[in-house]
Amino acid sequence: SERSVIKLATNELVDAFSFAGSQSMLSGPGNDISIIFNSASPSQWCYGISNQTNCDCNVSDPNDSVACTIETSGTRQLKVISSSDYDKEIAMNTTDFLASNATFSSVRRLVQPGDIILNSTSYSTRVSLNAMGLVHACSDRGLGYLSCD
Repeated sequence: SERSVIKLATNELVDAFSFAGSQSMLSGPGNDISIIFNSASPSQWCYGISNQTNCDCNVSDPNDSVACTIETSGTRQLKVISSSDYDKEIAMNTTDFLASNATFSSVRRLVQPGDIILNSTSYSTRVSLNAMGLVHACSDRGLGYLSCD
């Protein structure tokens, strides 16, 4: 259903922010972790998690130098979510993020704060990231999140 798809997209985005923040702390000083957003249109988008700030979430080969990957134990793991992963149309608005990315500092997990709005035909959610790297979701349509008031 549309309700479950927007909840899935929202939860995956919250998880991506949480993962990036955790990875930035685990990777040690000088190894910042970024989430890079790319949207050809509000309904055609992707985002990727990477050790680099200029990865391309449209690249599917983890060995490509511009792929959105996290390297662990010498293995590059592709970390990408795309609008095409969902069976219902979900629009994403990332205008709050400078340069379309959020980079978590490996020293203190600090990040540029911002909001991302996800919309389906009947529902809307907002995923907010604060400067300390804490993330939360809200909705005004009773999806099980706090109200966005």
